Parts: sequence; structure tokens; C-alpha cells
Amino acid sequence: MKVQELKVGDQFVQENHGEAIRFEVLAVEQVGRQFQVWFQSRLGQGSARYNGNAYLPGTRATTH
Repeated sequence: MKVQELKVGDQFVQENHGEAIRFEVLAVEQVGRQFQVWFQSRLGQGSARYNGNAYLPGTRATTH
């Protein structure tokens, strides 16, 4: 997913030293051309600022 398309509840996985860590998006705020993204994982909460066209491999939860 492109960062500019992220929504609260979206999830993505990143591999760190051979271990897959799942992150869930808590909030997204546009700051100029960039996006501040707050997320949580089993390691805690954090945030990062990305270019809007940056790509994070992820999934969007669907409701039935």
C-alpha cells in the first residue's frame, strides 16, 4: 500500500533479523508532502514520517 492510502486499522509486516513483526496503523496525518504514521506492534508504539508515495507491503482489514 502507498503510505498516502493508509487508513487506521491497516496492517503491514516487516522482517527484522529474520523475524516477522506485524504493525497496525493507529493514525495517519499529512504534514506537507509527507505523512506521519503512528503504529503499534508487539514491541510497543511508535511513529515515522514517510513520503506519500512510499510503499509498505500490507493488508487492509475487510468487514463483512
